[in-house]
Amino acid sequence: MSIKQVINQIEDLEGRSILKSKVFIDQYGWGKLKETLDLYIKGLSFGIPEDELESLFKVEEKNTSDLTDASSVESFVTYPEDSIEDLIEAHIDVIKEEEPVDQPTPHYFLNNELIHKALYRLSDEGVISIMSNQICDLAGVDQSKGNLKKITQGLEQAGFKSKYASNPLKFTRTRANLHEVDLNNLTECLNSLWKYLSDRRDKNIKLPIKIEDYLDGTEGSVKLKRDKEDLFIAVGDATYNNYFVELTRILEKVYGHTDQLVGGEWVENTELNKYLLSEALLKAFPSTTLRRTVKKEYPELDNFEVEGTVQHLRDYLNDVQVKVGLLNDNWSSIDTAVSGFVYLVVIMSLNYHMNQ
Repeated sequence: MSIKQVINQIEDLEGRSILKSKVFIDQYGWGKLKETLDLYIKGLSFGIPEDELESLFKVEEKNTSDLTDASSVESFVTYPEDSIEDLIEAHIDVIKEEEPVDQPTPHYFLNNELIHKALYRLSDEGVISIMSNQICDLAGVDQSKGNLKKITQGLEQAGFKSKYASNPLKFTRTRANLHEVDLNNLTECLNSLWKYLSDRRDKNIKLPIKIEDYLDGTEGSVKLKRDKEDLFIAVGDATYNNYFVELTRILEKVYGHTDQLVGGEWVENTELNKYLLSEALLKAFPSTTLRRTVKKEYPELDNFEVEGTVQHLRDYLNDVQVKVGLLNDNWSSIDTAVSGFVYLVVIMSLNYHMNQ
């Protein structure tokens, strides 16, 4: 700073009653004033508020009415030599701490924070097992072959491998790609998949889902027949209560409440809730065998009776045909894996057989 700049700066500060140059020089000296002026200007350049920087020039006096009167001695608040530098550096440090730090953009499953956090709450430290058709539900898209294939390809390209597994969410003998997804390691390479699904999302408003309709296949437009006669799934009280308890537990874990339940029998029809319905089905009716099912439900039966009952159930399932979709005329054999929806058919048949 040139002497001319220093003088101009002093005049400016004096004119605004920020600086009393004579008092300051008497106390600290001319060199300290020039140094403080440099710090003042540097502080302004860092964006430190001017009213805070003004404190650099303040000195407190008992009496300034007559500086030449020996009986009137000025009393100044003195600072260590390095206090001014410490003050300015402290302000600079505060500003640096307050400056926003660039954070990496978070990557959410389906680019949806709500769904991502819900999945995380149901996961094992961020790792989830999820089928392609469940992802279709979460994304609000049809479970078409094209969409299912696109999901598998996108996840595998992102490093999340899949395997063929039994699909308890279907009545038919179909298999699904089961993916192990680490929600902590989602990257931008999935953005193209998320966009593909978003562009195909069904945005129509849907009526709430009745839990009983979901369990008996009505919601999924499933029709059953046995020996050419229509077959309807009757969900017993014990089976329904088992499912309802699991669904309630999942809703509370995800939402912290069960407000999504309408009248205790319906669930709000959202993409996330359709996924939660399927998760409750998987958890309430996990994979088992016909023999274990019979022994669990009717432990009083001896081995001979158990074997006879198991054979009856096997023959029963072999006679059941399934079709899915209102416009579909193709019938298929029901799945033989006892879990999910098939378990509901098995337990209905078992209870009917034992009551005969």
